Amino acid sequence: MKMVELQELHTAIVTGKLPLAISTTQKAIEEGIEPQVIINEYMVKAMEEIGTRFENGKAFVPELLMAARAMKGSLDLLKPYLATETNRSPGKIVIGTVKGDLHDIGKNLVASMFEGCGFEVINLGVDISSEKFVKAVEEHHANIICMSALLTTTMNYMREVIKALEISGLRQKVKVMIGGAPITEQYALEIGADGYSDNANAAVVLAKKINRVIMIYSFELPASSLSLRKEEIYEAMGYGTHEPDESVKILTRELLAGIPEDVIVSGYLSTLAAEIQQDSISIQKMNFQTGKTIASLMKRAEQIAVFVATAGRGFERWSKSISQKDDWAALFITDSIGSCLVEKAGDYLETQLEQKIEKGLKHTNRFSPGYCGWNVTEQRKLFSLLPDSILGIQLSDSCMMSPIKSISGFIGIGKEVQTKRYGCQICELQTCFRKNKRKN
Repeated sequence: MKMVELQELHTAIVTGKLPLAISTTQKAIEEGIEPQVIINEYMVKAMEEIGTRFENGKAFVPELLMAARAMKGSLDLLKPYLATETNRSPGKIVIGTVKGDLHDIGKNLVASMFEGCGFEVINLGVDISSEKFVKAVEEHHANIICMSALLTTTMNYMREVIKALEISGLRQKVKVMIGGAPITEQYALEIGADGYSDNANAAVVLAKKINRVIMIYSFELPASSLSLRKEEIYEAMGYGTHEPDESVKILTRELLAGIPEDVIVSGYLSTLAAEIQQDSISIQKMNFQTGKTIASLMKRAEQIAVFVATAGRGFERWSKSISQKDDWAALFITDSIGSCLVEKAGDYLETQLEQKIEKGLKHTNRFSPGYCGWNVTEQRKLFSLLPDSILGIQLSDSCMMSPIKSISGFIGIGKEVQTKRYGCQICELQTCFRKNKRKN
């Protein structure tokens, strides 16, 4: 399909022509155009255009609703084709009209605009209690909560929702937006909300401004799909340029071939705006004392990708079964396989990051708490930037991860950053997993 023809989708959404939007989207799917290209280059931009027209008084509520309907028709067609491993939503929003208020037309219009501009939206409906708002934020790991009220008698309940978020410990993890006929910017300041908007398009602009999550990406893959090579296992075991004995080679091949099907590796990252200081990095009003080594290598970064990856519980079960055989050589090799699997998962995250960041941007190496002068205790702070129990990973009192074959950390993103070889003497920590690679 020619881009000129695909431009018809943009026009169909702007003009609210549902049949044309659906037929153009179906044709694009049949011709193999990537769903994310259709969404980001045409659908989202169309919704932004109709929103701007509304803002300038050149479109009105009916036009907005018809555009949202056309966009939704196209999106419904695309959803089955979107890769389950990716989510490039700019954020996840929980929206609802507060308890005691049954008005929903304005709230639904805002929700449609959010969805049309790429946000994932959980619309709770009307008459929503603080408990329901809190539960939805916890369940869906929302970045933003939007509350609507049309009555002066119900608007004060917004304050109760914010208090409930504070009591639950969620307030620092979620931005709060409010709107509705009686709501003002002054009222938003009084109750501690992060922002106020008086129309749907302004709500989208505000959400993008206050939500500092730029991109989210996650994946789950069977260990077999990572194409782990025996040479990588030898390297992880410390052989460097040396050749293992034949018996070690045979055992390694047997263990690699015997990795169970339930060993699933997974990864997650979200990119956030950040400020880099001389020896620290600030993200969402939190200061990470990474030390000068990491901060200097990220000094030109404009964003930080917060990442986590794990070989998962399936690997732990397999490793435990090996340990019960009292074969310490097999257990050592299995442990090395686990280290390689989670590093491969990290490599896969980096590869996907390269493909998904804006053109012209580059990224740094991965840096993790516990290495390069960054204290491991800051891992708890890092995890506060991630959804609760992400990938099933838990932190111990000493901030160690479980499953143990897991990694987390930061990747810098910017126009003037670079990935350096780990042989560049980034640091001299002898226990670093990368040390063995330096010897080659």
